[in-house]
Amino acid sequence: MTLRPFAAPGTPARWVRPRSFRLSHLALDITIDLDAQRVEGTVAHRVEFLPHGEGRTTIELDQEDLAIAAVAVDGREARWSLAPGRLLVAVPDCTGDACTVTVRFSSERPAKGLIFVPAGPDTVAMAWTQGAMEDHHHWFPCWDDPNNLCTFQVAVRHRAQFQAIANGDRSGRVEHGDGWATTTYVQPRAHVLYLLNLVVGDLVEVVDPGGPVPIAHWLPRGHQDKALAMFRATDFAIRWLGEFTGTPFPWTRYGHAVVHRFLWGGMENTTLTTITDRVLMDAATQERDDLDCDALVIHELVHQWYGDLMTMKGWSDIWLNESFATWLEARCSAAWRAEREGVAPAAELARALWANRAAYLAEDGGRYRRALVTNRWDDAYELFDRVAYEKGSLVLELLAGQLGEPRLRAAVALYTRRHAHGLVETADWRRALEDATGEPLDWWFDQWVMRAGHPLLKVRYQHDPRRGVLSVTVEQTHEGEPWRLALELAWAGGGSARLTVDQARTSVVLPCPLAPAWVAADPADRLP
Repeated sequence: MTLRPFAAPGTPARWVRPRSFRLSHLALDITIDLDAQRVEGTVAHRVEFLPHGEGRTTIELDQEDLAIAAVAVDGREARWSLAPGRLLVAVPDCTGDACTVTVRFSSERPAKGLIFVPAGPDTVAMAWTQGAMEDHHHWFPCWDDPNNLCTFQVAVRHRAQFQAIANGDRSGRVEHGDGWATTTYVQPRAHVLYLLNLVVGDLVEVVDPGGPVPIAHWLPRGHQDKALAMFRATDFAIRWLGEFTGTPFPWTRYGHAVVHRFLWGGMENTTLTTITDRVLMDAATQERDDLDCDALVIHELVHQWYGDLMTMKGWSDIWLNESFATWLEARCSAAWRAEREGVAPAAELARALWANRAAYLAEDGGRYRRALVTNRWDDAYELFDRVAYEKGSLVLELLAGQLGEPRLRAAVALYTRRHAHGLVETADWRRALEDATGEPLDWWFDQWVMRAGHPLLKVRYQHDPRRGVLSVTVEQTHEGEPWRLALELAWAGGGSARLTVDQARTSVVLPCPLAPAWVAADPADRLP
């Protein structure tokens, strides 16, 4: 079978974007006018120059079709210029090792990043942000790349009849007496820019009592009665994930903002996940139609650790976000259903992984084939596919089977602890696995992470009643080098064996006095 390549021949490699400085804090002081669909105000970036970095004369920020009114460095007017997609700010020689760059800007109806929704028969007035992949620079000047972590403060002036919510903790709301109010949020724990979240609109808060951290959900007015049914898995998932990862929930609070016209199911912004209004449903609807958004809620919660607490340094390593989220979504959902409905967690997990396998194989067989990690792509959106989500979840579950649950859990705990509030790449996950288990995994990452596709096996067996043995032959029928596999066999009567398969053809003879009615290769369906 010949599949088209994921990236066209000649597609240049994408490398992590270099920078000679660190943006340590971002402060937005803005007005959002829902009627005019306009945002204006200032953004202040705290810039810290790296000790041995080059180029302290210019700060480069991203911007797209913004109106720039003024730029200042440490409160003094600065020289600046625009280039395609960029704002270039001249930095005086006297700034030392750090400075604050403040930009006054405005934008009407941004093409991306900040979406305005007018009030209508089925919508309330609102505006919401979506930073991933790199869309915030369409509504304010910023370093729009995951290769930076900073803290945030957002002060937004808005019509007083509306609410404004953002990441972190609300530090205050001031009523101005003229029909406008200013709400301020502070996020003191650093994360990447694309996770910045801001929603303004006719929203109602519903507090979810009893969680390990404060939990509140924001829904369009008229739908607030649905909150506790929709987000019923939240408290359980926070506790389960804290225990599994060895790291308690890493943020000060959590909740959801339900918005109209959202592009996807959810977005894992720190402390405040955005959720589509397509999942608005009450408890009666859930019961009658056997529908819920539990898996979506759990998936986005996993990201509060894998994607938010630690974020891939560049989009090429997106599997460190999405594969982890899909894998732990399956595991946590199985545990949740076991507690809520009494189902067998192992069977529920197997069902979820079976669905993941089917989704991955459908894409692999009909569209293209790519490795989990690749740096050749035209747009980062292309990387959010069945490989990053479903195949990655199968690969991680395969690793669990190979290492055993205790050793895998130890590696997960070490990885999470070691890289909390940091940027990661695939080598960091491998290093944590090896440090925690003593198991060299260079070969495993080479074939399951850096190699496209999967092995294709043809298994034959024959029973010899005279000798009382079972002869098994395994052929690797795919193109290219053989894979290195631990293949489980089981047969009727309770027999089992584990084969090391690392040749194009492997044959073994196993003791088996009676002819088995069946023989199963990979009976637990661990191999992708």
